[in-house]
Amino acid sequence: MRKIMVKMLLLFFLFLLQGCGNDPAIILQGESEQWFSTVTVKVMDGKYFVNTVIKPKKKLNIDYLKYTTSYNTNKIGEQSNELTGQDISNWKSYGENNYSGGTTNLNFEELSKEIEYAKITVAWGKNKEINTETIFLYPINP
Repeated sequence: MRKIMVKMLLLFFLFLLQGCGNDPAIILQGESEQWFSTVTVKVMDGKYFVNTVIKPKKKLNIDYLKYTTSYNTNKIGEQSNELTGQDISNWKSYGENNYSGGTTNLNFEELSKEIEYAKITVAWGKNKEINTETIFLYPINP
C-alpha cells in the first residue's frame, strides 16, 4: 500500500511540474566576482513562484552558504536560503529545486513590468570565515 501511495504522489508532482513548465516566466540573470545566478519568476492563478539558483564560478571549499534575494518592487517578497554542512562544497549549484512564492493581484504582464532587477546577497565561508558579495540580476526576456 505504501508503494502505491508513493507512486501516486510522484505522479501528482510530475503532472504539477509539467503544468508549471508551460507558463511564461520572468528570467533574470547576473554575476559577481565569485557567482553566477538566475532567478525565475512564474505567475499562475493569483500566485507567484520564484526559483533562485546560484553557481560558484570555481570550486569553493565551504561549509556555510546563505543567500537572500530581494527585488526593486514590493510586489514580490524577499526569499532567503541557508545551507550548512561539509557536503555543500561538492555541489555545483544551489537552489535548483527550491521554490518559494506568495500571492499576487498582478498577472504575468503586470508583474513583468514591475520587476526591473533583483539583488542577491551571498554569504559563504568555512570555519566562520565569511565572505560576502552582491549579485545584481536583470531581465533577459523583455
